[in-house]
Amino acid sequence: MSVKLRTYPAEKNTGQADSESNETSTVQSLKKHKLFISLNVLCILFITAILGINSKAEIATGIYVILLFIICTLPLIYIQSYRSKEALMLMFLAFYFGAFGLNDIYLLISFEPMLRQFSSGFLSQGELLILLGAICFIIGYITVTTFSSEHNKGILTKDWHPKTISILGITFWLIGFYITFSLQFGVTDRYSGTSINTDLGGFIALLGNFQPLGTLLLIYLYLTTKNKSTLLILIMTLAADFVLGFIGDSKEIAVRGPLLYIFSYFILRNRIPVSGIIIFAIIAGISFNIFAAYRLSVHSSHTSRSDAVKNISKELDSINNQKLSLSDRLSNGLQYFSERISLKHNTELIAYRTGKDIAYLDGYTLSPLLFAFIPRFILPDKQDSGEAGLLFNREFKISASRNTYISFGHLGELYWNYGWTGAVIGMTLIGAIMAMVSSLLRLDKNPTLPRYLLLLMTIYILVLRFETPFALTYTVWLRLSVLLLIMNAIIPKIKQTN
Repeated sequence: MSVKLRTYPAEKNTGQADSESNETSTVQSLKKHKLFISLNVLCILFITAILGINSKAEIATGIYVILLFIICTLPLIYIQSYRSKEALMLMFLAFYFGAFGLNDIYLLISFEPMLRQFSSGFLSQGELLILLGAICFIIGYITVTTFSSEHNKGILTKDWHPKTISILGITFWLIGFYITFSLQFGVTDRYSGTSINTDLGGFIALLGNFQPLGTLLLIYLYLTTKNKSTLLILIMTLAADFVLGFIGDSKEIAVRGPLLYIFSYFILRNRIPVSGIIIFAIIAGISFNIFAAYRLSVHSSHTSRSDAVKNISKELDSINNQKLSLSDRLSNGLQYFSERISLKHNTELIAYRTGKDIAYLDGYTLSPLLFAFIPRFILPDKQDSGEAGLLFNREFKISASRNTYISFGHLGELYWNYGWTGAVIGMTLIGAIMAMVSSLLRLDKNPTLPRYLLLLMTIYILVLRFETPFALTYTVWLRLSVLLLIMNAIIPKIKQTN
């Protein structure tokens, strides 16, 4: 495949260019101020209308959604460019609102009775925790970006050769797909009866991250070359991921590729792909209705995924026999999607019970991060960084099965360990970490593949996997960052064109 990279222009540094850039920045800033005001006015009008129409809706829930939306859209006031050093803040807060507010919006418009289970006042302690967590993240982020250097020319400024990108993209995706397929239909299936050595499991799980890494390489190659062969390969890999996610009961694998494409388009083109987001929402809504039915069928019959695949035609026939209209499938799918990504209930549960009938962890689930680069054969008693979900289920007695893993998110985990102090300091540090990454990997200054990869892997691991245990998430991110830096040092480069 013969392709040529077309790097999107970075900002110029001449005096005249600076003057023009400042004028453009001022115009863009005014537009974003208007966007911030317009979005929040629409949100307030929408929630007010729902509260007026739906007698079962809780006013407190509506106020909470409005406050969360205002906080999460604050970056629009001062962001210079969608791919500037504020890029990660905008993306994190967009996901944050989805995880802590989207399901409440669905409940408000569903006209079903709403139960504020953990509320002892107007807003629950968990809701206050969520709002404060977003504010602390913004404070940590802004503090770092305010003092960060504008000159980072020496950091990952050379692009990889296009042929290398295509070869590595396909190779990494194939390796990751094979590993993920093996895990989905073997050792991670609780009904399969198989197991794996813990030492080997961590290494295999790390190799599984080659799959999204390969997807990112292909996405970058297509967006910078518009090569039709690359597009065909990319579509095939995204389709394979969707099928694997469906039959393997993993919503993350199914929608990961399209989400990474949307984020990539956002930071490489400096535009919000509105049409792409709408198409994704419609397809995801319809397909997630099928996901929900398939998941219920598999889990209720207690069969392994491999056995479920053998009977997939039977399962699909059962789903089709429901005879739901397209709009019903879309509505049910969006409901399922909002419920599956929501972290609010579990965060409220932690805030409500911790310190009362549940003890603080005092850093127990966070401590494995200290041993991120120490192999288990050197430290055989090293704590499993991925056990937090099991511990949460057992301590809070959520599921009848003690072996059921339940995600609850970084914010809840920080609070469970150290209370309000842990949440405030932890979310501030998360904001500071993402600000440092975004400041060092600015695609508006010098857009290159290694910068793009590190930035998108940060989005995928630290943002989209916010529900994964804190220590495990940051351990994987640190290891992959080191791996990418080593790869960048040895992979053939091309000269960056201006």
